[in-house]
Amino acid sequence: MEKPFFHSSKYKWTLTVSTGLFLYFFLIFFLPFGVDNYNPDLQYDLTLFTELFAFLFTVSFTTAVLEFGIKHLLQERSGTSFYLFWTLFFLVIQSFIVYLVYNFLGNWHDWSLLSGLSFQLNVSSVLIFPVTGTFFYFRYLGLKSEFQEVRTRTRGLKVPEQMITFEGKGNRDRISITLNAFLYARAQDNYMEIHYRDQESEEHHMQLLRATLSGLEKTIHSEWVRRCHRSYLVNLYQVISAKEGTSGLELFVSGLSVPLPVSKSYRIKVLEALDDIKVIKDSETHHK
Repeated sequence: MEKPFFHSSKYKWTLTVSTGLFLYFFLIFFLPFGVDNYNPDLQYDLTLFTELFAFLFTVSFTTAVLEFGIKHLLQERSGTSFYLFWTLFFLVIQSFIVYLVYNFLGNWHDWSLLSGLSFQLNVSSVLIFPVTGTFFYFRYLGLKSEFQEVRTRTRGLKVPEQMITFEGKGNRDRISITLNAFLYARAQDNYMEIHYRDQESEEHHMQLLRATLSGLEKTIHSEWVRRCHRSYLVNLYQVISAKEGTSGLELFVSGLSVPLPVSKSYRIKVLEALDDIKVIKDSETHHK
């Protein structure tokens, strides 16, 4: 599983800031690791805030060194195994640095192997939150952008000169249009709305056929006309982009102001078909 965002500058800066701030406010609110020296009468004053700021600066600085320095040398590495390795390495180094600062401020009063190992566990259990939180936030943004990117054809994609015939139940319920003209079909009670565009005037037209959606599918012989919803057929050549909407995936069709819905049951097949079109487009561009 590739994670290109893991090596991006934006990810590194976000992690640099979040780790320092998270530890700083965690120390202020919970006073762990003996920060309060077990003094129930401890008062929050400028001295305390200043001393705790040393942890913020040190952790942020160390994060920047690790992310922009050491990890930059490993920027060719990716995948889940590398992420897990780097996270463990990151937590070990940060925990040791925090332990050094803690003892420096406390005149080395707690400098021992057993205490150091305990600090490793405790500090790692705190820093794991901003580390994993930053990772999954950027992972979410990456997934979201995948839905929002233009996944299909451009104007340079050659559309096959193919005729599509829609046949209804009546003797005269029949219409033949080119693949390039057909937009989508929508089920409306016992009828089907066939939406298409005049290739010369670019006007939007609609014709009713007395038919069911499942019956209409059987009369169509084109791999690019796909069912995307229980009430919709769509011409994938006319899809400009696929985006995640409030109610799920939506298809934006050329010339339409309202997107077409995609049901969960058709989601994977539709996205795979759109990626196939994108591969065709890239291939045609490469051979030009």
